[in-house]
Amino acid sequence: MSLSELSQWNITLFTLLNAGVNPSGWALALAKFIALYVVYVIPASFILIWLKGHSVQRSALLFNAMATCLALLMSFFIGLAWYYPRPFVAGIGYTYLSHVPDSSFPSDHMAVMWTVGWAFLWQRPLRKLGLLFLVFAISVAWSRIYVGVHYPLDMLGAMVLAILSVSLLKPFHLWIERNLLPWTEKIYRKVFSLPIQTGWVNE
Repeated sequence: MSLSELSQWNITLFTLLNAGVNPSGWALALAKFIALYVVYVIPASFILIWLKGHSVQRSALLFNAMATCLALLMSFFIGLAWYYPRPFVAGIGYTYLSHVPDSSFPSDHMAVMWTVGWAFLWQRPLRKLGLLFLVFAISVAWSRIYVGVHYPLDMLGAMVLAILSVSLLKPFHLWIERNLLPWTEKIYRKVFSLPIQTGWVNE
């Protein structure tokens, strides 16, 4: 497939998934909610799992956080090197969510959601949570196309970045667990010494 054919496929699929000129009120409200707020499930989940979990779960969280940072870093440099205008900048489709006119490719939201889900999927203690986050990621991908701030190709690019970042860090998983986890847990136990002593959170 040539670049022009890929671009045409991208626009055609966007047009099919975009809300259009007169969207349903409930569908638009749902899409806006998912596009804006579902991503906050990630930090909330991380905090809860860290406070109520043990070293095995915390090791998975630490690896996941580093993989997500790597995916976002790669996304940032891609955006700097290659500016791809968002649909509303290019005058394509209909937009129902305010957004800065930065590069559309790849989607940072999708990079975060997919990296978290993909990383958890390969870690036995949190595999079921990984599947849940991948479902969330698909919903976020749909919503941000529906409200007109991203193309389908932005989502596919973010998925590739997520898989790549997790794959690059997997050989260092044991090193992270043996070297970084004890250091972070030591800081955590000092900062949360009182809640730990009272039993509100795990040591």
